[in-house]
Amino acid sequence: MNSETRFLALVTALLMLWVVSSAARESADAPSLKVAATITGPSQPSDQRLKEDIRDLPYGLSELLGLRPVSYRYRDYPSHAKIGLIAQEVKSIVPEVVYLSPENAELPAPRYYAINYAELVPLLVRSIQQQQAAIVSLENRIGTLESSTIQ
Repeated sequence: MNSETRFLALVTALLMLWVVSSAARESADAPSLKVAATITGPSQPSDQRLKEDIRDLPYGLSELLGLRPVSYRYRDYPSHAKIGLIAQEVKSIVPEVVYLSPENAELPAPRYYAINYAELVPLLVRSIQQQQAAIVSLENRIGTLESSTIQ
């Protein structure tokens, strides 16, 4: 198996892992969710009726700032530059978005870590909300200082 074929097999296996694992985590009714996730592509079932134990996200700007964006090339596929994150680093900050590839006879012996980048979107939303609150607070402080200076 050449390096390009191994790379494509790895990407396919990771994509299948993502679809199956995201569907299985959402509900005990995984088969129907798996079909929905597969048919709709990168979207994931998100209907409130499918969820329980809903809580505000504990992660935010400080965790986002702890992530290290990198550029890289796959060792077996060096002709294409990529950008992203390192799964082992993300696992120490937001472990819920990192998965270990399934054992597969067609892939090389070691199992690999993968990141479900779509699951990082709520972290980005929370971080923007926190930054916006800080901006509003600073604008209010500036407005107060300016009005007291004018008087």
